[in-house]
Amino acid sequence: MSNSGVYFITCEFLGRRFVKIGRSTNIARRRNQLQSGCPFRLKVEHIEAMSESEAVAKEKKWRAMFQDMRKRCESFNANTDDVNTQLMFHWFPYENDIEAFIERRKARDSATEFDEEVAPVHQEQLLF
Repeated sequence: MSNSGVYFITCEFLGRRFVKIGRSTNIARRRNQLQSGCPFRLKVEHIEAMSESEAVAKEKKWRAMFQDMRKRCESFNANTDDVNTQLMFHWFPYENDIEAFIERRKARDSATEFDEEVAPVHQEQLLF
């Protein structure tokens, strides 16, 4: 029985969609904590239940992958709004379907374990 999980929570902010990746032993409570400080409706998009040690490792991998994609997209995209990026520092811009993205990554990860490079033409599509 798992006692923890990794979550993907989204919100809409200034016409953009952002995702927060984290871990918690009570994701509903964590969502409510985040919601209390956020004027925008938060939605739990995906939950992966697992042990705490697995959740720590998985969260780090997901966050590193999104952080790397964001850095590459920002250097590739001259239209990045620094104000929005600063206001949503712990959130990642992401416009596509979270569940579909996770399922595609899981299918690829069995062989590559997040090391696969994303082609530059697809980086912006992944986040924005």
